[in-house]
Amino acid sequence: MFSTTRYTTCIPAEFGGSGNPSVPTARGVVRGLQAAFEFAGLNIVGSTIAVQGVYSYFSVGHVGTPLIEFLFDAGVKKIIASDVDKHRENEILKHFEGKQFELRIVEKSDMSVLFEEVDAVCPCATGAIINSTTIPKIKAKIVCGAANNQLQDIRKHDKELKERGIIYIPDFLVNRMGIVNCADEHMGAIDNDPKLEKHLGSDWDNSIYKLTHKVLSDAATLFKTTQEIALDLAEKKTHEINPLYGHRGKEIIAALQHSKDWQKKIRGDVAAKPNKQKNALWQQMASEQMATEQMASEQMASEQMATEQKKAPSGALEAVLVPSNVPASLSANVVRGYDFNNGIDYSALLKSYISTGFQATEFGKAVNEINRMLDWRLSDEDILPDETDEYKDPE
Repeated sequence: MFSTTRYTTCIPAEFGGSGNPSVPTARGVVRGLQAAFEFAGLNIVGSTIAVQGVYSYFSVGHVGTPLIEFLFDAGVKKIIASDVDKHRENEILKHFEGKQFELRIVEKSDMSVLFEEVDAVCPCATGAIINSTTIPKIKAKIVCGAANNQLQDIRKHDKELKERGIIYIPDFLVNRMGIVNCADEHMGAIDNDPKLEKHLGSDWDNSIYKLTHKVLSDAATLFKTTQEIALDLAEKKTHEINPLYGHRGKEIIAALQHSKDWQKKIRGDVAAKPNKQKNALWQQMASEQMATEQMASEQMASEQMATEQKKAPSGALEAVLVPSNVPASLSANVVRGYDFNNGIDYSALLKSYISTGFQATEFGKAVNEINRMLDWRLSDEDILPDETDEYKDPE
């Protein structure tokens, strides 16, 4: 899809996108679980957790596999998991070889993994699995997972969980990182991105960890369910103005400058020595890619115009939709941004804005105008015949 339209998201990292959203989603669920364990007076280290829905994020990108990895990293002792795909059984077992990990291949209607003698269960497969049939059989103290719409009835089954003393962490409270990851994709990808990491930290009031604590605390104080508290909180958040995030370009450039892969790329080899041949090759490849994309874009635009002209009424074609008749001698400006393969040259970077397009080009024009003002001297102006003698010879 991305090769056809830019209006896509979750673009692979190798194409400059945010990549697989399953990993940040899994991290968010772990943060919610850690908060829930703390609130319940339990320790996630040494605990046993059941996960419904593993899959393999190497092939389809679901949350179960990275979630299990992060749980083991957090100190969970044993994980019991279920999945419906027999073909992935060996792949999953091999991936967690050496861990206290049990995998059960079940039918789609089999919910037995939710009824294990464990500390917490993590629904990561399908929705509506927490209902009047399954709730009485749940033995875990905590329910917290990545699946959407886990409650079959949000006005009934949250109360049934509360009556049984089961801590339920609403799915939309802890699984939000997938949408956060792709919704902010236009802001560029940075390793250990501070904008994303604050959602997963312990300091920010809107972090998953802190909000989970708040929801649990408010539910206990106000004698409401966690679902009710979380829904009220979400409704209030929808009326807040979305903040603007400044200095993003500075963060991206700084991240690139400190990236090992980037340093290796611009310097040419592992020894970090200049390699002009490689840099020249990269520039040539970039130029060829840009030329190819330009030709494809022009061809697509031409075909689209031809299609639209066939659809348009003849009157409209004659009055408004007249094809452009641009002389062959007139060449258009090439849209081209700064080539970071050449290192960081701030002067060249500022000059490149003029050909980058949209707001960047307007900024480039402003830079040029300011430079012209700074360079201006009185001697640059021609003296007109009708000027006074004082102006002609101010000394």
